[in-house]
Amino acid sequence: MKRIGFVSTNECVPWGGSEELWSRTAKHLADQDVEVYASVKKWNPDPAGIAFLEQSACRIDRRVVGRNDPTTFLGKLKRCVRRAAKPDASWLVRQTAIAESWLDRVSPDLVVLSCGQNYEGAHWMETCIRRSVPYVILVQLAKEIDWPNDDGIRRWSDLYGKAERCFFVSRRNLDLTRKQLAMPLDTAEVVRNPFKVPYDIHLPWPQTTDDSVRMAIVGRLECYHKGHDLLFDVLRRDVWQKRTVSLSVFGVGPHEHMLRRLADMWKIGNVTFAGYKDDITEIWRDHHALILPSRVEGLPLAVVEAMLCGRICIVTDVGGNSEVIENDKTGFIADAPTAELLHDAMERAWQRRNNWQEIGARAYRSIREVYSHAPEKDFAEALCQLS
Repeated sequence: MKRIGFVSTNECVPWGGSEELWSRTAKHLADQDVEVYASVKKWNPDPAGIAFLEQSACRIDRRVVGRNDPTTFLGKLKRCVRRAAKPDASWLVRQTAIAESWLDRVSPDLVVLSCGQNYEGAHWMETCIRRSVPYVILVQLAKEIDWPNDDGIRRWSDLYGKAERCFFVSRRNLDLTRKQLAMPLDTAEVVRNPFKVPYDIHLPWPQTTDDSVRMAIVGRLECYHKGHDLLFDVLRRDVWQKRTVSLSVFGVGPHEHMLRRLADMWKIGNVTFAGYKDDITEIWRDHHALILPSRVEGLPLAVVEAMLCGRICIVTDVGGNSEVIENDKTGFIADAPTAELLHDAMERAWQRRNNWQEIGARAYRSIREVYSHAPEKDFAEALCQLS
């Protein structure tokens, strides 16, 4: 393969976990003297990940999505949802023209479409088909709540069926897409996202003077995704307020103000908002457990990173969580994202808090059985095998 094009269909958040696999794979290939091109939304300012790519001789095209984008994050999100459900005709014409121009100029041997969700980027796929350009689909997230109608199923089945390969970051997301489209997706396989902690890391278990437990939730402050509100609903209960447990909230996002108000309204005194931390290892030097009550997921990097650091995870049974965590052995899983079931999982974890270091050690070993030291290299190899 001499020339490869990466397209990020993300138009809602400047940078996030969904951008890590394609961008690191692009950098790895560029460092191997493959001509790498990428098409991304034009953000203001550029995310740091874009400069990271350009330093490796990746040729970046910044496409203008629209002049009248809503200025609020929620407005942008609603626009993305509406557009995925029923694309605006004028927007679709403009974006298809952008896709055609880019493909004609780049003439890639293969296009990698990195999709935040499983029903994004149809106009890119259709343009690749018209231009006879081979493409693969990389899916970061599938949702139980998002089902195409029959017309959509026919369209998406054709687009997935014509892809050279379909990649999903969790088995559950793959199986859900198979069910929603009622097709076997025989060319699909599971790949892993890269992480931001050293693979050979060894962190000592955090010590406390009062036997207190320090938990952390790590992720963008979006309740509809990460479920912070469910966790607050549990922590406000008397039983948790009386225990020597604290929660650090790491991350930024559109619901920070609301969550601060919620903590005040419910008088949750053991919560600290710690902001965004780029160095994930520093989080796990001082915290014993990750708690992630997500409503939807692919396979969250926060879970993988916590396990690589030898920390326990308390999570909901969404996305790929149960593919890397063995319930009650390497972590604790709530059967569904509800406050009651989350409380049950947290209670099971609390009753075994004296064994957390041992459980974390098992998590440390088990995650390395399913995760290699460089997932981006594995993905690059899978792409090169298509040439």
